[in-house]
Amino acid sequence: MQSIPLLPAVAILAALAGVFINRFRGGWPRQIDPVTGLEKRRPGGFRLLTLAVSALPYALAGAVLLWQEPFVVELTAAALVMVLSAVMISEGHGEQMDGGRSLEAREKPNHADKVVALIYRAMGKTVDYGNRTFELIGLGLTGLIAHLPLAVAFCYSGHWFLGALFLLGGLAKAPLYEVGHEVIGKLPLGLSEGPDARGINTEAGEALWGAFTYGTAALMTVATL
Repeated sequence: MQSIPLLPAVAILAALAGVFINRFRGGWPRQIDPVTGLEKRRPGGFRLLTLAVSALPYALAGAVLLWQEPFVVELTAAALVMVLSAVMISEGHGEQMDGGRSLEAREKPNHADKVVALIYRAMGKTVDYGNRTFELIGLGLTGLIAHLPLAVAFCYSGHWFLGALFLLGGLAKAPLYEVGHEVIGKLPLGLSEGPDARGINTEAGEALWGAFTYGTAALMTVATL
């Protein structure tokens, strides 16, 4: 096991990096057209790049977890974690991240919405895609599935408790976005412009979630060494 001072140091560095990684996934830094004053469209393939960057830290964690395995096993595991994490992250949370603060969520339900709708119907509840509770459940679900591949890697390496803990940690995505909306204002370096007229501050939520997910992944991974 690593000494105690190393654990928080690694977690803090990973959390700081996570802020920028997740905001990069969300469109940071913004590129404004000097003529129109509008945000420029990202070039083709940019989404794949952001997915690869977002999944890479999980893959590195997977490789560290299996460092004692044969190299082929370690490499395969890291590749699987990266690909599956990218797939899970690609499910997105665009309909949920405003926490019911706009009408956007009522337009095109995504996969998370459909899963939550099934749960609601099974419980005999009315499905309202724009309801705050409904959206927060969906947001927590997207965090859960994003954590799933690395959680499996934890379990495969024999760290079942950490795997379960990391998986459940994905549910923190919902309250972290709420903190972003309700508590956090502007952030430096253009990471967040602050809440809009509806009180929506998804950029801050992205920063908080990035810090939490990558900081937690690093902390738990180093703790296994």
